[in-house]
Amino acid sequence: MGAGDKHINLYEDTGYLNIAGIFAYGTIFNFIVGGRGTGKTYGMLSYLYDSGKTAIYLRRTQAQADIIGKADFTPFKAVANDRNIDYEVLKVVKGVTAVYTDGRPLYYTAALSTFASLRSFDMSGVSYILFDEFIPERSERVTIKHEFDAFLNMYETVNRNRELQGKPPVILLAAANANDINNKIFMGLGLIAVTDGMMKRGQEEWHDYKRSISLYYPQRSPISSAKRETALYKLSQGTEFEKMSIENDYNLDVSDILRRPAVEYKPVVNVGELCIRRHKARTDEYLITVGIAKDSAPYYPATERGIGQFKERYPRIVYNYLFSDRFYYESLLAKSLFTAYMQDY
Repeated sequence: MGAGDKHINLYEDTGYLNIAGIFAYGTIFNFIVGGRGTGKTYGMLSYLYDSGKTAIYLRRTQAQADIIGKADFTPFKAVANDRNIDYEVLKVVKGVTAVYTDGRPLYYTAALSTFASLRSFDMSGVSYILFDEFIPERSERVTIKHEFDAFLNMYETVNRNRELQGKPPVILLAAANANDINNKIFMGLGLIAVTDGMMKRGQEEWHDYKRSISLYYPQRSPISSAKRETALYKLSQGTEFEKMSIENDYNLDVSDILRRPAVEYKPVVNVGELCIRRHKARTDEYLITVGIAKDSAPYYPATERGIGQFKERYPRIVYNYLFSDRFYYESLLAKSLFTAYMQDY
């Protein structure tokens, strides 16, 4: 389901994101992909403090969690300074610290990559998960094996059986910059094609009421517009950095996403959710489509073993992918999935 008849005012009068409005919308799983400095982190933590509740403040890696777990680098510092809030940062267990205000834990820091080690940690008092920077920067080299599964297991660990006991589920708000549309969370949740459609239509919010997911893609941020006149963005004008930070643009190459008659291509092999087809006349040209051509070509699952077997048995396809420009895709989803398959295994 796309955006329905229920919308929010995505920006406050100050121009920053309306985080309170996003929380009030009512969906359980909420994702914001927005430009830098638009109020994502500040707004989340300010709302959390006002709510009087406790959260898990999550980052992808333990190294990132360790940094924000230090008093000098806590992201709550900006909120506390602006609002004259007293707080302290205390170590809880290995890899976890807590920010305390008014004698209670405001949030616990944690990392997705090591969250499995916290399964015995009592999280019954946690009402929110604030997953900051859930899309890694392109320069990040740290990968998390089976990252989407780790994400689902993390939520299960925090939420436990509270819904079976008649309690409300934990609310997730995940925020990031437009670094990589091929991120594992969007791939796992089937949000790549949704994001592509939102960008094309200039749509800023989308809701799937059945799965209780909201996706926010602020494309008309007053703060982003104002930041164009600052020194860094004058310096980086026209670069990929500006597109990501200001225009909230993944800067995708879509020149190879073209409509091609599938009848002109013969299925060669199925990989994961995709079919790799070779042109019947131009045998060095390939078309990648979503969907399996059953009984027409061998199938390899999108697992480490399956992708490895595919690459070993079809070296010509791998070679052409790496060194030719004759690969075409029926959709952004097809390109994103195939790129992930070729890079991750």
